[in-house]
Amino acid sequence: MSMPRQFVIAALLAALGCAGGGTAAAQELAPGQVEIALRANASAPQRLVRLGDVATIRTTDLAAIRRLVDLPLGQAPRAGARVVLERQTVADWIRSRLGIGGERLQWSGSERSALSSPAQQADPADIERTARGALQRWLAARSSRFDVDSVGAPAGLQLPAGRVELAARPFPANQQPATRMVVWVDVAVDGSFVRTVPVSFAVDAYKQAWVAATPVGTGAAIAPQMLERREVELASRGVPLEIDGDGSAPLRSLRPLRAGEALTSHNVAAALPVSRGDWVTLQFSAGAVQMEGRAEALQGGGLGQVVRVRMARGSAPVDARIVANGRVEAMP
Repeated sequence: MSMPRQFVIAALLAALGCAGGGTAAAQELAPGQVEIALRANASAPQRLVRLGDVATIRTTDLAAIRRLVDLPLGQAPRAGARVVLERQTVADWIRSRLGIGGERLQWSGSERSALSSPAQQADPADIERTARGALQRWLAARSSRFDVDSVGAPAGLQLPAGRVELAARPFPANQQPATRMVVWVDVAVDGSFVRTVPVSFAVDAYKQAWVAATPVGTGAAIAPQMLERREVELASRGVPLEIDGDGSAPLRSLRPLRAGEALTSHNVAAALPVSRGDWVTLQFSAGAVQMEGRAEALQGGGLGQVVRVRMARGSAPVDARIVANGRVEAMP
């Protein structure tokens, strides 16, 4: 048989001494007899409830008292909850698990035991402090300065008795700073996970980045004189690009840029040595003679790639290998 479903969440095993003998005036027990006094109220501060948690046990049989005290009754009620255990339920359980029948048991004490699990409140300030510290460390590695303000305190949390442990979950690898961010804090008691609490923050984060000094049109090559260094707010769309110190890395705009807009992976890309529509210098050979001409690139590509080009006079397209910025070499 199994215990009733009401015994279902954590509780502590009381010390064996709680099952100790009776008083000097207690009635003598015959050999093999067991007296069980059920307590009217009992506390189970560990997850597993045993008979010794809810009853005082007296017998002359040392082996029997150890088995009875350690007899598991089931999982304790959740923190702060209270359940009732009937004497007859306990008697049936003892008979089914230990084979000790009614002829050997003498009952005293209460007809039923009200069992509760001690509870404690998690401090919302501790949860908020744990989340804030994790977010500040994360932002410090990605920005030059930032401000963090909590958006409402975390709700109070009822926990089982024990040592409370708080740990912020790592941020996703692709996470970027945003104006509103949530930190998830795992709450455990005595090493056992209880639940996860979300903590929200309003975030302002900034760093130095390259921005367009003047408006830039779509597809324009971006020269160093078109850029300037400025502190930008990181919550805007895209992450500011890390560019060589002088801003001379070859770039091309993917869409129009406003003056002061930060360069990101969304609005600029590395400029190709040859882009479709560029006029390039085409090198070709005629016997031992090396010649050059002007051609239009019909495809874009990187160094070493073969693209189609057409001479300025409108001849048929030819294949050419890109050998430098704006320069291609006709294939044999």
